[in-house]
Amino acid sequence: MAIKLHFPQKGNFTKKNFKENSIKTVLFLSAISAVIIIFSIIFFLLRDAYPIFQTAGIWDILSGIKWNPTGEPPNYGAFSLIVGTLLVTIGAMVIAIPLSLGCAIFISEIATPRMKSIIKPTIELLAGIPSVVFGFFGLIILTT
Repeated sequence: MAIKLHFPQKGNFTKKNFKENSIKTVLFLSAISAVIIIFSIIFFLLRDAYPIFQTAGIWDILSGIKWNPTGEPPNYGAFSLIVGTLLVTIGAMVIAIPLSLGCAIFISEIATPRMKSIIKPTIELLAGIPSVVFGFFGLIILTT
């Protein structure tokens, strides 16, 4: 798949065309560098993990219960980690789905226009904050 960059003709060179083509080129190079970085990360992860998959095997890693990579012999059981992740995800969804549906129904059907003008931007602002930040604040609150 060839990518065509359209540059203006020699007699049709304008400042707007130059800016537009410059932006297209910068965005294209940014996209290509992002793809290269992602593939580099995948390559290095697979390269460093290959010896573990040779010794333990993929099924032993996925079905093993105990995770102790520094033990003698090392154990690479990820089943407990996977189940824990699924349980936390399900627990978060049990809390988040009814709460979000209730907020959406309240804002669209019950709230007055004045209340809607306050609540809606607040919820949009909270939605823009990464969940890691909320988790960090929760960690700080729970540990102090």
